Amino acid sequence: MELNELIVAFAKRKNVSVSAEKTMKRCAEVWKALKNAQKSSVFELADVSNATVHRTYKTGHISAPVVVAISRAAGCSPLYLSGISDKRGKFTEKTLDAFLDATGYSALSEHHAEETSPEHQHSDDQEDECECCKTIELEDEELIDLFRALLIKARFNEAAAEKAEHIGSILCE
Repeated sequence: MELNELIVAFAKRKNVSVSAEKTMKRCAEVWKALKNAQKSSVFELADVSNATVHRTYKTGHISAPVVVAISRAAGCSPLYLSGISDKRGKFTEKTLDAFLDATGYSALSEHHAEETSPEHQHSDDQEDECECCKTIELEDEELIDLFRALLIKARFNEAAAEKAEHIGSILCE
């Protein structure tokens, strides 16, 4: 499950903060350290407004989409922002899964783990026989939109950044 799909599956308004005081302090600190591009990515990823984020570090109430988006942008553990852990840590699959388990989203954690497990990944030399891998004809505008989406994803994902660079080099030839 992609991070975007995971965030959509969360209950938008459910407060996942264990300690409002810790969440206020930590979110304010982390938010102020983010660059404008990172803040924009939080708004896009969590599908929230600036007012929602400001309300988070003023009240200490934070929803799961906002926790995941801010911690992804800042590179810190979602457990830290929600007050579950006092260790700042890094944003990894492991800390994300621990956050999902701790906040009652363990079903999403299991689904997320299934889709990122090695048996769900395939190598380039495997034969793709599924319907989704067949050639699809797209209009120029659709291709541009797909490439823009890949560039946005590349901000957060090293593999997507490599794909975007490869596609960019092909287009420049």
